Amino acid sequence: MTVPEASAAEEAGKLIKDLPKLWKEANQDEQRKLLLTMLDAVYVDAKHSKSIIAVKPKAPFRPVFEVAAKRENAVIRILNGREKE
Repeated sequence: MTVPEASAAEEAGKLIKDLPKLWKEANQDEQRKLLLTMLDAVYVDAKHSKSIIAVKPKAPFRPVFEVAAKRENAVIRILNGREKE
């Protein structure tokens, strides 16, 4: 018996491990699909900086994004949907 969350996390880990190679070899449509696989939402400051200001990763990818966000000089901001609380 496989625990669904553990299986999803394992698959997420494999994707992240291969991501640089996959991204480099992917066309624009494939890159979009990779992002859709990892993220629930991307927040963009369309008015001022015209840049991504935060992401909401899908559950299996959250630990990877959390590690990246804790690195020194990280510019990643992760939203969890409870910001108003």
